[in-house]
Amino acid sequence: MTNSRPASRLLPMPAHWPVALVLASTAGSYVFACIAPLVAIATIATITTSRRRALATVAAAWLANQTVGYGLLDYPVDANSLGWGLAIGAASLIALLAAEFAIDRLGRAGSAARHVAGFGAAFAAYEISLFVVSLALGGTESFSPAIVAAAGTVNAVALTAMALLHRAVATGSAAPARAPVPPASRQAT
Repeated sequence: MTNSRPASRLLPMPAHWPVALVLASTAGSYVFACIAPLVAIATIATITTSRRRALATVAAAWLANQTVGYGLLDYPVDANSLGWGLAIGAASLIALLAAEFAIDRLGRAGSAARHVAGFGAAFAAYEISLFVVSLALGGTESFSPAIVAAAGTVNAVALTAMALLHRAVATGSAAPARAPVPPASRQAT
C-alpha cells in the first residue's frame, strides 16, 4: 500500500469536506442506531482525501457514532458494550485500509469501479472483523444474511449519496466563478 494517493486521483476539495463526512456519519448513527455508515465513510474518505485525512475522518466518524450511541441512544455502559465500541472503531480503520488496498490495485480505473471495489473490500473487511470479535464477545446472531444485507444496503445508499455530494462539491469548488452572459450577447456571437 502506498502512503498517499497520487494528487491526480483527488479532486480539489474544500477543507471542510471531512467535517461533512463526520456530520453524515453522526446523522446516520442517530437515524440507523446500530448501523452507522462507517464503511461508506471509510470508502469515500479513501477515494477523496489523503491517507492521513481519511484515517482522521474515519476515527472522528467512529467517535461521533459512539457519542450519539452513549449520549443520545442510551447504549449500556458495560464491558461488553465498550468492547463492541472499540471493535467497531478498529473494524472501521481496517475497512479503510481494505478500501485503499482495493482502490490502489485498480490504478487508472474509472470512478465507479473504484467506488465499487473499495466498498466491496471495505464492507467484507468490516464484517469479517466484527464477526471474529463476536466469537469472543457474543452476538454471532447479528450476522444473519438479513442483518448483513441491511448493513450493506445502508452503507451502499450512504456511499452513493456521499459520492454524489462529493461530485457536486468538487465540481463547485473547481469551477471558476463566471458572470452570466446576457441573452443578447449570446445571440450576437
